[in-house]
Order: sequence, then structure tokens, then C-alpha cells
Amino acid sequence: MDLGERNLLINPKFIRPKDSFGDMLAHIISADFNEKWDYYSDIAEILKQKNVVTEEDKIILNNMVGFRNRLSHEYLSLEVNVLTDIVNNRLDDFSKFLMILKNYCKI
Repeated sequence: MDLGERNLLINPKFIRPKDSFGDMLAHIISADFNEKWDYYSDIAEILKQKNVVTEEDKIILNNMVGFRNRLSHEYLSLEVNVLTDIVNNRLDDFSKFLMILKNYCKI
């Protein structure tokens, strides 16, 4: 990974949205459902149990959480082709969950 690629991965403009997204989902399960969670991966299961997301959505969300964890904790070892694939092919997943949040919050 060259310096430019590394700088992208640690850039706050790249990191903040993924952390904020997880925080919003965590807030829903804590505030609206009074549920506690230990790991970001717990959030998807709780949202599924509360009928906020489907089983398919839960799987996608868990994949997103896994990527968030890799990006946050292993960014130096993250392969650029993985990041490129997500940026080019998986941004619709993020948009889908923004719509789920929007509909859930009725905004």
C-alpha cells in the first residue's frame, strides 16, 4: 500500500461516515428498544429481531460492520483492491441502509 492509499484509509472524511452510521443504528437499539449490545455485529441481529431489517439486510449489515471493523482496526493491512471493490460495487448497500434509517425515523 502506498502512502496515498494509506492516507485515504485514515482520512477522517472517509472514516467518520462509517462510524456515524454504526452509532445511529446503536442509538436506535438502545433508545427505542432498550437493548444492550457488546459488538457492532450484535446490532444487526437485534434490528432483525425487532423487524427493522430483513434477514437479507442483516447479512449485508454484518458485512458492512465487518468492513467497518477492518477499516478501523486493520487499515494498514487492508488491500486496496478490496476497498476499490466496495467503493465501486457496494455503495448501494450504504444507500439502502440510509433509506431504512430514513423510513424508520419517518423523515
